[in-house]
Amino acid sequence: MSAPSREIHLLRYVPGHSYLHRMWAGTKLLAVVAIDIALVARPGWPAQAVVWVLALTAFFTSGVPATALPRPPRWFVLLVGLDCLLSIGSGGSPSIHLAGISIELGGMLEWWRITSLALLVLAMATLVAWTTPMAELTPAMSKLVTPLRWLRLPADEVVLAISLSVRCLPLLLEEFRVLQAARRMREPTLPQGLGGRIRYAHDVLVTALASSLRRAKEMAEAIEARGGAEGFTTEPVRLTGIDAAALAVVAVTVAAVALLG
Repeated sequence: MSAPSREIHLLRYVPGHSYLHRMWAGTKLLAVVAIDIALVARPGWPAQAVVWVLALTAFFTSGVPATALPRPPRWFVLLVGLDCLLSIGSGGSPSIHLAGISIELGGMLEWWRITSLALLVLAMATLVAWTTPMAELTPAMSKLVTPLRWLRLPADEVVLAISLSVRCLPLLLEEFRVLQAARRMREPTLPQGLGGRIRYAHDVLVTALASSLRRAKEMAEAIEARGGAEGFTTEPVRLTGIDAAALAVVAVTVAAVALLG
């Protein structure tokens, strides 16, 4: 039996028929932005608990299988654990006493609060990616930034940059995996020692950078050959009762975060 894959697949759409899948992409983007702004402004534990309940409820009702959850590599988990231990050194109340030694846990609790906030932001963005085809994100963003056009701001350029970044991230990750596999074919065994591993990582990163630049040049030439990137394909927005209910839930959540944070 082969070992489970440790690759982190980002922005992978999971087909389904849940209420999140049927919701307009712009509604989901508005919800994520509103909740993220409220959380960053009021990142207290009660406020995060409210959003965690909402995020977990959305996940369990979205029909996304548990196998879609990312599995971070062990070295990443070890680094996070080491960072948590190092945060104890910053001190702060409360403190505990063990065998005559006083250990202040204020720094570790603050680290947990920031880490929980980061996980919440990532979880909500991942829910949008799981339930929204990439082709629907650009028209939705183009509709949402309409007020910026009224103010003569470069709204189309911002949407274009975000859309290209979202579309290119999976390609970049896949290219990195291909390059790493090709290098392992040339060097089946990883270098031993810290210096050898640093050189190995350096070579892989430099190769990935060169490949990314080549890919970017090819994409720019393809866009120019098709007449540039002026304008976006927009579709009429058809909000349903699901969108109205979702926006109401988001409004209540933001109010709760503001009051409890």
